[in-house]
Amino acid sequence: MADEFAHSKTYSGLSVDLLEPDLAARVTNAIRQVVTDILSGAIRSGIHDQPYGDARTVEQYRQALRQLLEAIPAARDEG
Repeated sequence: MADEFAHSKTYSGLSVDLLEPDLAARVTNAIRQVVTDILSGAIRSGIHDQPYGDARTVEQYRQALRQLLEAIPAARDEG
């Protein structure tokens, strides 16, 4: 997984759909878990500690995380 992440830096992103199915599932599950934990407060993302981390920005960030969470199952089902 680490090798794929390092390789993805070259392309400024990770194309999960191009990964081996088992690795794609592991990556997708890891992303889902981290997003869920950030939204629940189990993981602190650090956005509150940034100079731009005002209430509006934090809410926009949380909305984007919710959208990502909604997109994960749809992306997985397409494969």
